[in-house]
Amino acid sequence: MVVSLDGLDKDALIRILKEPKNALIKQYQSLLGMDGVILEMTDEALLLIAQKAIDREIGARGLRAIMEKIMTSIMFLIPSDLAIKKIVITEEAVDGGDPIIVRDPAHPRQGLSGKR
Repeated sequence: MVVSLDGLDKDALIRILKEPKNALIKQYQSLLGMDGVILEMTDEALLLIAQKAIDREIGARGLRAIMEKIMTSIMFLIPSDLAIKKIVITEEAVDGGDPIIVRDPAHPRQGLSGKR
């Protein structure tokens, strides 16, 4: 039996990023939350991530690779900068730029050793 499948559109890919119980965005929010950091993603960033998956013809499985490319440097930065409170992923961050980083040096997070 041979079956042809239609590719997912942007809306479907965005729903995959956001809605399932184990959605990628929820996973990254949980990981950053362990360090006391809030992760937000703009609607424009989500649209661009979905468009990249469509352009590369990698579909839903490719969303993880796109997200890893965006998040890897951020995840290495957070433990070494205890002033970071929030990360906002924008279109620029998806295109290789820097995310918006909200810091509060007056109220640093606790480090792994319990020291500030």
